[in-house]
Amino acid sequence: MTLSQNGHCNADWGRADVGDLNSGISQLKRINGNKCSTRGRSCIRTQCHGNAAIVLCNDNSYTIDVRCTDIARMAEDIRRDCHRVKFPLVCPPFRPCEIIEHSAAGQAFSPGRSWNVIVGSCGKSSHQYFKVLSILA
Repeated sequence: MTLSQNGHCNADWGRADVGDLNSGISQLKRINGNKCSTRGRSCIRTQCHGNAAIVLCNDNSYTIDVRCTDIARMAEDIRRDCHRVKFPLVCPPFRPCEIIEHSAAGQAFSPGRSWNVIVGSCGKSSHQYFKVLSILA
């Protein structure tokens, strides 16, 4: 999948640190039962590691069960296609420039577009925006 076909990159939900996002993806892959659920016409924050949120949104009018590994795969697609690396404007002489930000943000849609995954910051995907689901491995 490429996001140009099944999603888009944007920072409407904030930007997720890639290191924190990697931790969230790993956690999703280890969920017991490999089942993530959300009610119809709602979103849940499945993971929040550091500042990185992974959100599942259901566009159907009924509850759905999605394999957590599918959510993780879509978050990986967003990380791959929507990452940004920032360097300082001026680097120290004779030393490598250090990365000051490595982040990702975007949205990917399932085949059929009946549900989607959003990667953003935990602060932008807080209670005021999404219902939060705590999933324990």
